[in-house]
Amino acid sequence: MMKQFHLCLVLIPLLMSHALAADEDPVVIAHFGDSTCMTNYLPEKQMVDVILNVRLKAKYNTPAITDVNVAEGGDSIRRFIDDGRYDKDVKSKLKRIDIAFIRYGMNDMHRRKNDEYRKDLQELCDKVEKDFAGVRIILETNMYVPHLDAGHNKRFDEIWDIARQVAKERNYPVVENFGRMKKEFESGNKDLCIRNQKMSTEKFGFRIVDDVVDKEMASEPKWFSDAHPNYNANKMIADEEFKLLTSLWPQGLPRADQSPANPPAR
Repeated sequence: MMKQFHLCLVLIPLLMSHALAADEDPVVIAHFGDSTCMTNYLPEKQMVDVILNVRLKAKYNTPAITDVNVAEGGDSIRRFIDDGRYDKDVKSKLKRIDIAFIRYGMNDMHRRKNDEYRKDLQELCDKVEKDFAGVRIILETNMYVPHLDAGHNKRFDEIWDIARQVAKERNYPVVENFGRMKKEFESGNKDLCIRNQKMSTEKFGFRIVDDVVDKEMASEPKWFSDAHPNYNANKMIADEEFKLLTSLWPQGLPRADQSPANPPAR
């Protein structure tokens, strides 16, 4: 009888804590970006927000974390704002954002001058901070594409550097995806992007996202020209996000009603 009573004393607090966790208002993480952030050509479990969410829930031992991916293919910041999607899909639909990852530039570089893109990025950050008081904004660099020539990646890094500069000015943390992918490539990991979409569908009838037919297509330089991340790259991006979040907030992710809004930049 005493053993049963002792077991109840142990189990009741555990059951109560699980019930509280289930009812707890979750920390809301939002990913802003273009198709390189959306990656809807991959299975859902291979998308960056899902990968990150699984790891964070395990790390902090809580189900109360949700990730909303508001990225869309073809988006630039200017289009996202001017077409009304920010107001419609973010401001009007989300009651709270606690942490916002912002990763643009891939389309912006073709439509906007560098100084215009800088202003667009600042404008978006201003909107997010105004509409979601207390949000923690984290800027990200984007793709390093192993099989493109040095000139392409130099141009990419020039655009990603605008995010670094804005982050420094505003004391935002930065997720350095470009640097991580460059190091991976230099260490021999070249499978970071999906393969040429047009060639994939015309020759094989479906989109190929990994190295499954690379030997067969090795003589086709354009086969490796796509800049969209595959599962390998998404795991790296999620890993960089995870490491940054857990280093800034080792005990638990912050909510927007906690202050200060942004920790010291890293």
